[in-house]
Amino acid sequence: MEHIFRTIRSLEWNVLASFFGNTFMFEKSAPELDENILRQADVIVINGEGTIHHDSPMAVFLLDTIERFKDKKICLVNTVWQDISPAYAEKLKHIDLVVARDHRSYRSIASIYSGRLHIVPDFSYLNVPFHAPMADQGVLFGGFYWGQHASSSGLQPAQLALKQMDRTNNIDITKENWHVAVNRLRSARLLVTGKHHDVMAACVARCPFLFCPIPTHKISALGEFAGVELAPIDMSLSEQQYLEMFEETARNRDQFDALFDGMSSAARQFSLEKALLSVLD
Repeated sequence: MEHIFRTIRSLEWNVLASFFGNTFMFEKSAPELDENILRQADVIVINGEGTIHHDSPMAVFLLDTIERFKDKKICLVNTVWQDISPAYAEKLKHIDLVVARDHRSYRSIASIYSGRLHIVPDFSYLNVPFHAPMADQGVLFGGFYWGQHASSSGLQPAQLALKQMDRTNNIDITKENWHVAVNRLRSARLLVTGKHHDVMAACVARCPFLFCPIPTHKISALGEFAGVELAPIDMSLSEQQYLEMFEETARNRDQFDALFDGMSSAARQFSLEKALLSVLD
């Protein structure tokens, strides 16, 4: 959200209100919106983040909100888009601007939407901290959703080995200051994670990374910024095989350097300020 607010302030637009649905993923009720405030707005900016996929409750809520306020200028920015049912997808026709954060989302949106459409990496990538010296961080472990890897009999031995390693040298993007986290990753040899924003911090830091399988293409689709393949790690390897994989990935940086260069190029070609101003033309 920081990049969005910074851009809106640079445009000298007055922010009437900001609504966050962070707890909605864990609750049955929808986030509360003050409709009277939204009715006063000239432009509504929705930060899609990683929510608009597989008809998730938050995706449905946001798309329904778009339809309810279709008489307003609406911008859906910084969004993933994956496996949305046609009944919900058609609500895109009410939007004045869409900014996708990966090529697969971009192609899916382009197949059903003919309005202003841009692509740029997740906005967190645009938040580049100053360099600060850090001690060697070695291999860092980010966040994991261990529950999604468990079978009926629980986590398998290899998964337990990964989970144990996770406790030895970890980084928590949700709790650490972004600038500190990025600088820690600048001094790391490798990041191993299961979370998208961990990967974005690694990309800012130009730190190689490996990631566990996740339900969406949020991470794997990043490879298309440079034509490289990003595949999740096998969750059935031995502990020794994981250690060998970590070492090989840390040594062979070529595809990651290409990825980081491609993402940097895409970021330089995009201006959120110009994109938002275009909806007022």
